[in-house]
Amino acid sequence: MNKFLRYSFVALLAMIGLNISAQEVTLDFTLETEEGSKESVWGFPSGSANKLVDEQSFTYGGYTVKVAGSTGQGYYWHNKDHYLLYGKQGAYLTLPAFNFDVERIDVEGNPSASTGVKQNIFVGDEAVSTETVGAQGTNIFTIADGKQAAGTIYTIKVNSNHNNQIRTIKIWKKGSGAKQSADIAWSKASATVTIGADDNVFPTLSNPNNLTVSYASTKEEVATINENGQVTLVAAGTTKISAIFEGNDSYEASTVSYNLTVKEAETPSETTTVANVAALNALENNTTFTYTSDVLVVYVNGSYAYIKDDTGSSLIYDNGKTKLANLGIGTKVAANWTGKVSVYNNLFEAVPNDVLATNGASAIQVTYPDAAITDVVPANMNQVVVLKGVAYTAPEGKNFTITEGGVEVKGYNTFGIEIAAPEEGKNYNITGVISVYKENAQFLPIAIEEATAASTDIWTVAGTKPLVDNSWDPSDTNADMTSTDGVTYTYVKEDITLEAGVSNEFKIVKNHSWDEAYPSQNYTFSVDETAKYKVTITFNATSKEITVDKVKTGEAEVVTHTYSVVGTLVGSWEVDQDMTKGDDGLYRVEIRDVEKGDYEYKVRADHDWSVSYPASGNYQLSIEQTSTVTITFNEETKEVLETVTPATGINTIDAAKAQNGAIYNVAGQKVNAGYKGLIIMNGKKFVNK
Repeated sequence: MNKFLRYSFVALLAMIGLNISAQEVTLDFTLETEEGSKESVWGFPSGSANKLVDEQSFTYGGYTVKVAGSTGQGYYWHNKDHYLLYGKQGAYLTLPAFNFDVERIDVEGNPSASTGVKQNIFVGDEAVSTETVGAQGTNIFTIADGKQAAGTIYTIKVNSNHNNQIRTIKIWKKGSGAKQSADIAWSKASATVTIGADDNVFPTLSNPNNLTVSYASTKEEVATINENGQVTLVAAGTTKISAIFEGNDSYEASTVSYNLTVKEAETPSETTTVANVAALNALENNTTFTYTSDVLVVYVNGSYAYIKDDTGSSLIYDNGKTKLANLGIGTKVAANWTGKVSVYNNLFEAVPNDVLATNGASAIQVTYPDAAITDVVPANMNQVVVLKGVAYTAPEGKNFTITEGGVEVKGYNTFGIEIAAPEEGKNYNITGVISVYKENAQFLPIAIEEATAASTDIWTVAGTKPLVDNSWDPSDTNADMTSTDGVTYTYVKEDITLEAGVSNEFKIVKNHSWDEAYPSQNYTFSVDETAKYKVTITFNATSKEITVDKVKTGEAEVVTHTYSVVGTLVGSWEVDQDMTKGDDGLYRVEIRDVEKGDYEYKVRADHDWSVSYPASGNYQLSIEQTSTVTITFNEETKEVLETVTPATGINTIDAAKAQNGAIYNVAGQKVNAGYKGLIIMNGKKFVNK
């Protein structure tokens, strides 16, 4: 490699050796190759920072310079940034003896050094200069009379608790008529800019004396700079931008530089829209997305927020710990937030772009499902679960081991909970997160408590089909819930068909008796899509909290039902009067010879009480004289209409069970506003001409 040196003092020292009258000697410890890289100087590794305590010497252009730190202070010989010395009080640098009388010594430090820096020039232990305080850039020391003779050895000592960096030293001959410093400087030592960005900011040049300068770039294939100091970006890379003053009779020559890093503009990536957790988890690494639904937060701690819906569980991660500040357990992240997928050591993370907001609803109670130790596998990552009746080892730092039945999983205390040493012979319930690190699953604990003996109480699910098969029979042992700790009970029904919009209802019954059942009103839920589902009901026997987890497992065909009328209207609550579906899609049944009186009835599906209308209470009907009653049921709207035909042959319709504003003819058929003849609307008869 063809190297060149920017040692401006070399030629000057040569002049001194030839006894040529030079104005100054400059020790500039900057060494560059053609490519602008930094190299090793004086035997120290390139780019290193070397701690100095004992004095060390090096030869430079035939001269010997000594440098040292101070015991216990950690001072450095710092070649990385072209510093000859970086240190605090007690660090020093000793100059060689020059063959001319010295009038002044200028010491240039790092322009970004802290204020309050103090230096002194010493001969032996005696200060022989005027101290300069608060220096950034150049400190000027005028040598006291009687201490200026050729051959005098000067020591520059740091006399402050502030950091000081010595970069360039200039020695002035007595009577040379010292010039003023050019005093030009860049506002920053480095800058990083992006091609095409609107906010590219370049350092500005301070030139208080209005000196004429020229500009240069070491790599014009990266960036160029014109005679006015305007930078043009060319391609990604790093270059050095310099401002050069050649010097004149009044001001010293000076070159100041800054490092410029140029980056290519990032190509905006396409944004994927996702509406549930399963779709989020299916995204690939570095995918940008918009999440368009509200989603429940089941656990949040610092940088981690775990979310869940009917399709699965996932993790929102924010290393800055500010974007999750609004979230809490049981709140919902408001829809339409954006982020980017990060797969870190195989752990899926959704990293938000901005601070996340909640949907404003009150937080709900969150309970965590039980899981077996064999469920702690990468496929179940980011699920918050409870491992019941397990053992664990005393932690070593953040690491511990969880065991059950000869199976082991690794635990890692990410959230910094207090983990006491386990007691011999005892089992524990550990609530935590199934996580992944590289190829292995691990469990991140949230809480650890001693497992208690199982309760003798039996809890049973009684309710509607197909959720259970007992049709509200509390003695059905097939619907008994299971528990490992006598506190949390579960009931699982797999591969059942749930219809969209149909209410599924149940209660949790204690010891097969209605004497104690929860909740006081039926627990109801529905699904938005007719499909096959796995339904898990979880019940906390202490708090009486109930949660239902619904996971779609497959597609399902449209279900066909039989609808019937039951109640006193047809003579008995045990007898079904089946309805017939007409060409108009409505179900009807005609009940003849209904005598005067008050009646009650319901419409139910499939001769079972799992689905019936109205959902609560019964329909009431009063008959004034022996009549024929026609009951009409709309399967889509669940609307029930009564048509009563008395002995007069004129029909009456119970408008309370009809939609407001609907029009019917005397046969009970729904007609439009253009129908001519006798009509019934809102319980009144009209003749429409």
